[in-house]
Amino acid sequence: IIGGVFLSIIVLFYFKSGNQSDVREAENQLAHVEKWTECDTTLASYPEEINTNQLYFQRIDNAKNYKIYMLHKLYGNYCSSKKYAAEYAQRADTATTEERKDLYLDSQKESLEEAEEYLEEYNEWNEMDFDDVHDYAIEDCENYLDRQEGDAAFVNFLLVLAIIMVPLYIMASYQYGYVMVKYENE
Repeated sequence: IIGGVFLSIIVLFYFKSGNQSDVREAENQLAHVEKWTECDTTLASYPEEINTNQLYFQRIDNAKNYKIYMLHKLYGNYCSSKKYAAEYAQRADTATTEERKDLYLDSQKESLEEAEEYLEEYNEWNEMDFDDVHDYAIEDCENYLDRQEGDAAFVNFLLVLAIIMVPLYIMASYQYGYVMVKYENE
């Protein structure tokens, strides 16, 4: 048990160092977003081919990139929901029982509702100006920072708990051999 606690302490130290770097990264992102200079976020045309991984990391560079990222994300979600709705409709047509058909039709209806919500949000983002995008990005970065700080606090709590447990395990540990030798000597 004591060896397991020591191993847990080592693992928690590893996670603690990772969490600290994540918190610093979140703080840097927030500071960078707060310093954005005002730019035009009106998009004349939308890029057809976008590398989503590259776009994710470039989203905090400026408000225009953030808006493009969000529009791309929302449009992708809209397309996925429409695709799922079409698949559910097809499955409903080929369903063997009424119960399955109703299940697929309900899923299709939910997917279409989600698609409409994504489209509404897409249109809202499309109309946003710099101030709106900036406010949203700051709020998003603050939420990310809060999550990272919460994760770090939880790992610190577990680490302290594990360190406290070692002496408690040692003091409470009466091994079977120790007890037998003690009674034989008595």
